[in-house]
Amino acid sequence: EVLGEGEYEEGEITQEEYGTKKSTSLNRVTLGTFHSICAKILRWHGPHLSTLPSLSSSDTIMDGNFVIIDQSDQLKLIKEILTSLGIDLSKEKKMGGRGDANLRPITILNAVSQLKADERIATLFPNQKPDENTRKLSKKLLQIASLILP
Repeated sequence: EVLGEGEYEEGEITQEEYGTKKSTSLNRVTLGTFHSICAKILRWHGPHLSTLPSLSSSDTIMDGNFVIIDQSDQLKLIKEILTSLGIDLSKEKKMGGRGDANLRPITILNAVSQLKADERIATLFPNQKPDENTRKLSKKLLQIASLILP
């Protein structure tokens, strides 16, 4: 594929070259954005990465079957899930003025991100007790879950 002139910012495109230690000839050349090359590496070497100690405690198997989505797509997905659960965000806003702050998709997305971070911390430091902020956040997350889940 030929890159169009002026389509990309400086530093947006990178080239990775793969060779062997014994030879200076290249086995393959991969050209793409930093993020697209990283995604390819994860797809190519995912099963090997799954054996790393930082990932081995997880039930996740990196088999290359994944999708990377940005925050706007994540928010759209959360809205779709809420709609499929029969939660009408526009109705909530009309009834209560601002609506229920716990049902804002960004609040849910932030809560999920925090849960993932808390799980990683708990995995890395299993003997550490949760601090007051973590306990408050856990209580808040349970409140959000009770509003969403039947």
